[in-house]
Amino acid sequence: MAKIERKQGDTITVSETFERPGSRSSQALDLSDAQSVKIYVDHPSSGDLVVNDTAEITDAANGMVEYTLGGTQTARQGQHRLEFVAEFAGGETFSYPQTGFVSLKVTDSAARELPIEELADGDVNLSGTLAAGDVNLSGTLTGLLLGDAADVAGNPLQNVDTVTASGTAISVDSPVAGQSPQTETHLTTKGYVDSVVQGLGGQEPDNTVAHYDASQLSLNDGDTVSVWPDEQGDNDLDTQTGSPTYVESGINGNPAIAFDGDALEVTGLSVTQPNTTYLVFEYHGGFDGGRVLSGVSGRQLTAWAERTEDVNWRTFAGGDLNASTDLGIQQMTAVFDGADSSIRENGVETSVGDAGTNDLGGLSVGYDSYGYENGEGRHYVDAYVSEIVVVNSGSVNLGFENHLLEKWGITA
Repeated sequence: MAKIERKQGDTITVSETFERPGSRSSQALDLSDAQSVKIYVDHPSSGDLVVNDTAEITDAANGMVEYTLGGTQTARQGQHRLEFVAEFAGGETFSYPQTGFVSLKVTDSAARELPIEELADGDVNLSGTLAAGDVNLSGTLTGLLLGDAADVAGNPLQNVDTVTASGTAISVDSPVAGQSPQTETHLTTKGYVDSVVQGLGGQEPDNTVAHYDASQLSLNDGDTVSVWPDEQGDNDLDTQTGSPTYVESGINGNPAIAFDGDALEVTGLSVTQPNTTYLVFEYHGGFDGGRVLSGVSGRQLTAWAERTEDVNWRTFAGGDLNASTDLGIQQMTAVFDGADSSIRENGVETSVGDAGTNDLGGLSVGYDSYGYENGEGRHYVDAYVSEIVVVNSGSVNLGFENHLLEKWGITA
């Protein structure tokens, strides 16, 4: 089954050949009598249907079809699922591929100016404070999301619906007739938002090294996960132990991978201190000694369910840093920066101190790979894991952290 990877905004021509159902020798399906061949492309993480169109039949007798995507169809980053459906008289249909989907991954590109109409709902989500010049707009954004935007006194902004930008001037319209938007000194005419927004919520933090997102997987409930692709680069978690399982309705009804005596790992990833790991997981055991994330050749542990000296969450990079005793669904942010390390749980800092100076070499999910290879137990976990982001920086991106909490439906 084809796997296609292109950069954001690129033109992509997809050519495929229908196979006759039940054919053991991959015989082509004759499309001469087909009324049409439709193509569908969706973006699982948002639930949006990106393409619903008619493909070209290039060689009917040999079942060959083609479609070219571009423009707005490839403007959204992340994993997409693609399929062709041939429609015949009488309502008979045949799909390509016969099972699963063609995987289309759209990756980030160098800075390109996309027309404002190519931004989908939620593509711009702002929270905190930006410096002058950090936001440059041209066109009209309808329903701009300001998240928990507030004025300098901490009061939420009201009646902000449409932001119109022309050159360096910004004006704001109200969605409610007869009511003025609450802008005053908060949205200015200098081309930036003052004391209102910080960071582009939802975007990966700067210096992201690896990013794993269960919502981007094109799998069926109960499927074994043999590879968890890296959305950022080439550090796929592709070494499998046991049978990590895709769960369609896991953390708060969202996709997850179930680990219970199972693991996935990659050896090539390498990150020195300071570094930060963002983790979304649901722990099903008690404090049983399990380690959700571990290094392979360089030992850092994130979300260690400590059970002996202290019964609580712990991170480790040569030294113990202990945090809360809260089990269940959690977004944990682990900063490894020697004596200035920290742990944040569901948006709240729960520990600051010395976690040690070990760097991260490789990454394993579901057990302590480094410990096992050095004569200790595997320390498997019983947990759902939905998202992991490894960043080569010791600074916490609060906007991204808030995005994870909202995305996975987690409250403090």
